[in-house]
Parts: sequence; structure tokens; C-alpha cells
Amino acid sequence: MDSRTHWESIYSTKNPAQVSWFEAEPIRSFGWVAAYLQDKTQGVVDIGAGASLLSQRLVEAGYSNVSALDLSHAALQVASMRYLASEAGTKSPECIQWLVSDLLSWKPTQQYAVWHDRAVLHFLDNAMDQAAYVARLTAALKPGGHAIISVFATDGPTHCSGIQVQQYDPLMLDNLLGKSFNRIEAIKWQHRTPNGTEQNFQTVIYQRTN
Repeated sequence: MDSRTHWESIYSTKNPAQVSWFEAEPIRSFGWVAAYLQDKTQGVVDIGAGASLLSQRLVEAGYSNVSALDLSHAALQVASMRYLASEAGTKSPECIQWLVSDLLSWKPTQQYAVWHDRAVLHFLDNAMDQAAYVARLTAALKPGGHAIISVFATDGPTHCSGIQVQQYDPLMLDNLLGKSFNRIEAIKWQHRTPNGTEQNFQTVIYQRTN
């Protein structure tokens, strides 16, 4: 099964609250974006947005240039329909751009001030795909912008959604991104899945230097 079919199947057959990565509220992600993006007119892209509330919460907080990218049309349909039914979506439907695309072949049409990825990179377990990820990141993030990247930690899960993942520590991420990205902050944290399992995550925040 190819990646698009895999994720379409998940989001077409499961309630968003049933998947292991579900968050009732994207509290951590929202806080990180808000901390590194004070100018709310600047662009922010949520990579692997799925059915997350993050894009909606950003618009509700006054951000006006938000993009949500995911491989799954079904996932973004859940998020977009929920947003358009909300007060913010009724008033400002244009504030979120819904991008159904494979990240590895995506051609961004603007440069963003913040790149947010809660759990995409760790699914890329070969050097070619990882290099393509860094190329997309470099194309999409403006110099001086910030990348917020969350992955499974070295003591986190080895598989997710039936797929083997790549675990990371901050140094491994430093080496992958290279000298164009300066590490600003590294945070280790735990996510509790809907069934109560604890998953160890590593978030690293970078600033693009050139």
C-alpha cells in the first residue's frame, strides 16, 4: 500500500479522536508557534496537519496566513469543514490554505516564517526521503524563519500506524538539517495517546541562518 492510500484509509475509516496522535487541543504546538511568530500576518505552515485543530486555533488567535498541508484529502476535509463551521471560519475562510500534497514533491508558492511539523519527519526512514524533506524545508522557510520539528525520541516508539519510524535526538536532527539551520531549543516531552500509552517525543526548534 502506498503512503497516500495508507493515510486516506486511516482518515476515512477512523474518527480523528481514535488515532494515536490525537490531541484534544494542540497546546504545545500553538505555544511554540506563538512564541516564534509575533507578526501574525507572516506565514505559518503546518506540515502533516491531518485533522488537527492547530490551524483553526491560530486563526482564532489572529493569524491570517496559515497553510495546512497533508497527504490525505480526507484528513484535511475533516479539519476544513470544522473550521468553516466555526465563527472564525465563517468570518475569515481565506485565512487557511488547505494543501493536499505529498510533502516530498510539494512546490511551495510562498516562503513561510514558521514551519511546524509535529510528526512527519520520523516516518521518513531512508536517506533519499530525508534529503527531500530538508530540501522542501529549505525552499519553504524564509531566512531568519523558524522550524519547529517534533519526532519520536530515541526512547520513543519504533513503529506508528503500522509503519517503522526513525527515532531522533537533537544532534541527529542537527546533522540532518545541516549548517543552514541553527538550533535554538530542544524539548523532550511525553504524549499520551487516547488509549493511555505514553510516547516520548523530541521537539527541536531551529532558525534558518541563510
